[in-house]
This record gives sequence, C-alpha cells and structure tokens, in this order.
Amino acid sequence: MTHSRSDEITRIMERKSDAFGEFLSATLFLKKALEAEEMAAVTRLIERRAELIGVVDGLDREMVRCRKAGPTDQTREIVRETAAISADLSEKLRQILSANQDCHAIGADRLSVLRKELLIVHEKEEGLHGYIRHVEQISKFLNVRT
Repeated sequence: MTHSRSDEITRIMERKSDAFGEFLSATLFLKKALEAEEMAAVTRLIERRAELIGVVDGLDREMVRCRKAGPTDQTREIVRETAAISADLSEKLRQILSANQDCHAIGADRLSVLRKELLIVHEKEEGLHGYIRHVEQISKFLNVRT
C-alpha cells in the first residue's frame, strides 16, 4: 500500500497534535510549579517546552516540504480528517495560551512581591548601605602605608 502526500500531511498533523498535547501538559505542570515556587521543576519544564517548540518547528518544516512536493488528494474523507485535526490543534492552542497567560500572571505577581520586599530592605537600610555605616573608616589624612 502506498501512502499519498495527503496521508503524510495527516500523519504530520497528528504528530503536531501530540506535541501540542505534551506542551499543554508541560504548561499546566509549569503553572503548578510556579504556584508552589518549585524552581527546579520550573526550570525543567521550561526546558521541556523549548524542546517541544523545536519538535513543532520541525513538523512545520516537514509540512511545508510535503506541500511543495505537489498537490494533495482532496477527497471528502481527507478534508474531513484534516479539518478535525485542525480543530483539535486550535483548541489545544487556545488552552496553551490560557495556561501560559496564567503562568505569566503568577510570575508577574511574584516579581512584584520580590520588588516590594527589596524596597523594604533598602528603606530599612538592612542591605549593603546598613553594613557600610557600621564599619569604622580610617581617616584619610593618615598615611596607612607606613
């Protein structure tokens, strides 16, 4: 049995859907890790998402090569199948964007809290400036080299 370009495009789209599903899962786990402030997990999940972006980019390049190779079959079954996969991709992408916005909001909130805490430390002079004032300084008019 020979495989047409349409079959190949369908397989590529299915692999892309799988990659989107993994990306969505990684993003949802990332959200939980950010909420729990588990930074090792955050780093691991961000790296996994970067790998999946590479996978999707590769699949997109395969799709372009396949489409440039010539026309594809346009039977009702193929059109219906690709439309269903496209709808699935769109839904997963919508969910990914929503979860990613949640991750961004969590990160922005944490950044705001950290900035406020740093400002409080600075205002109370508990930071570097607080230490400097307590150090005795050598008078500048003395020659300390001799």
